[in-house]
Amino acid sequence: ITKLQPLCSKSADQERLVAAVVERYGRVDVFVSNVATNPAMGTMLESTTEKIWDVVFSTNVKSHFFLTKRLVPHMKAGSNIVFISSYAGYLPSPILGVYSLTKTTLLALTRVLSRELGPRGISVNC
Repeated sequence: ITKLQPLCSKSADQERLVAAVVERYGRVDVFVSNVATNPAMGTMLESTTEKIWDVVFSTNVKSHFFLTKRLVPHMKAGSNIVFISSYAGYLPSPILGVYSLTKTTLLALTRVLSRELGPRGISVNC
């Protein structure tokens, strides 16, 4: 069992990670996606700039989706994907603003991908 910890919000980093995993193991059986950032505290309207919005969504949603998209071709029936969300996804907090929004989005992404990949025998949970 090997743990790799690259920064995976950039395409090139994701491609290197997938290539390394496939070269070493030939396939992906389990993918646990646990990445998040929250550079702003306070109400969403007062504390969220466009730059903060872009950084938080890129890290907390986009990176999960596109790394998953790159890994799925190397998964077979019986493989598992696990996204790590947050309590803030279920009970959004006014002081966590955009972070809460991205964690709720991650819950929806889990449901969508579960329905898409379930028929292929790949489970997706959060």
